[in-house]
Amino acid sequence: RESTAELIHLNVCFLNTTSNSDAFHMSHNILFGKRLAKKGRTISLNMSMSYNHSDMNGTILSDNIFYNDNGTSYDSSLNQIYTRDAITRNFGSKIIYTEPMGKRSLFEFSGFFNTNIGTSYKLTFDYNNLSGKHDAFNPLLSNDYKSNYTYSGGGINFRTNQKKVNITAGAQLQSAELKGVNNFFHQNIKQSFTDVLPDAILQYNISPTKNLRFEYNASTTQPSIIQLQPVADVSDPLNITIGNPNLKRAYQHNIKVNQFAAKHIA
Repeated sequence: RESTAELIHLNVCFLNTTSNSDAFHMSHNILFGKRLAKKGRTISLNMSMSYNHSDMNGTILSDNIFYNDNGTSYDSSLNQIYTRDAITRNFGSKIIYTEPMGKRSLFEFSGFFNTNIGTSYKLTFDYNNLSGKHDAFNPLLSNDYKSNYTYSGGGINFRTNQKKVNITAGAQLQSAELKGVNNFFHQNIKQSFTDVLPDAILQYNISPTKNLRFEYNASTTQPSIIQLQPVADVSDPLNITIGNPNLKRAYQHNIKVNQFAAKHIA
């Protein structure tokens, strides 16, 4: 019996890309702290600021032939250049006040405010056969996007340090608002949400050289400006991605369990 194998082409791809990028980052952090008259009573203020600026330019040259089941095919080609400029500015502040409760316990009260402002500007030009230059503006792959993410709130924690057990437990109430403007498509984006972020630490001291520690906390992560910007990334024509302007924040739960043991060597 003779057997034959048929070779089926799904697609044939040629891709050549170049890119050049630069980035600048600067951050500052200032902490003020003061002990008050009563032992264990303190107040502190922490302020932070950061600035990020990145720019990129590149070229994309690709030719893709896609085959259908019936043997027909179609061609998809790209010949373009692009530039992207992105800036993010962040400012945050947090104030903490502690009030002792006996010799081994205290309450911690906190308030915070943070704002993150970002801009992303991308221009894409296709090759123009008439002029022989990359001067055909592509509005679908270009964008002028601005976002402002602000969150604020406060929290309370209880701490106690006993001989065998150390406990920290509390929660924060956080209110956040995200505003975005897509200037190319005249699209406004606005999201707001409120979250409760609990946290807890339990440490059991088995001996002076051994302990078992359990940590839990919840946090949120804002979407980046690239994730929000509704512009397709065609740098890999077979895996095209696009930002989602309606993307919400991520709510994360983190759990850690650590065991520590030290051995004295004479």
